[in-house]
Amino acid sequence: MNFLEKVNALLAVDGRTIKYGTMTSETTDPLVTLEVGESMPSIGHLGDRKEVEYRILVVSVYAESYLFGFDLLETLKSELKSAKKDTTRLVHTGDSASEYDKDKQRYIFKANFKIII
Repeated sequence: MNFLEKVNALLAVDGRTIKYGTMTSETTDPLVTLEVGESMPSIGHLGDRKEVEYRILVVSVYAESYLFGFDLLETLKSELKSAKKDTTRLVHTGDSASEYDKDKQRYIFKANFKIII
């Protein structure tokens, strides 16, 4: 089982729709997406002695209701933070500012986690 599948299994609850990548033409509300990317180089971060680039996990919530989307993202962050560190090996590094996509008519909330392997 790869890393994204582990996170998906951890967050999968009845009624939650989780997708890998970004929202395209889905009509599900709310929609949770999982993406993996590269972080900016960091020096002296998490005890590193040289410049290191970590992979990051971006957890996004697309919701029609601002409050529901915000609350769902906070719940997801809490679930990931409380998971065993041996299972997920994630460190929450921050959130992105919320946005509103006029085309999709959804609020977008994002949380970033460093993947420590």
